[in-house]
Formats: sequence, structure tokens, C-alpha cells
Amino acid sequence: RRAGAKGYRLRLVAGAAVDHPARSSWVEIAEKARRVKGGQIAAGGRARRAAWFVRTLLPPVRAVWRFPR
Repeated sequence: RRAGAKGYRLRLVAGAAVDHPARSSWVEIAEKARRVKGGQIAAGGRARRAAWFVRTLLPPVRAVWRFPR
């Protein structure tokens, strides 16, 4: 979006390859997840931040609710 907004044209090129290293440890995966979730929560207004916060808590709450059954 930002490139298009600045006037760049994007196109697909046959044979192009993009490479980036995979996360090599659980620590790296956790750091990425924390960074991404933090960005989601910080983005937008107060209502949007509250919605992201609630969505973040839903999976653990569901697990605790279902566990005793």
C-alpha cells in the first residue's frame, strides 16, 4: 500500500525469490509474537485496542472454561 501510494508500480516477476531465515528457537518465536501482538494492541483508537485485548484473552479463557468438563 505504501509503495503504491508513493507512485511505485508493483509487478510479479517470474523466477523471483524472496528468502528470509526462519525463527530458530522458541524464544525468537515468542519475541515475534509479543512484538506483533503489541503492535496490534497499540494500533488504532481506544475501542480497537480494547477489542484486540479481549481477543487476545479469549483462547486462554475458553481453555480454562472447558478444562473442568
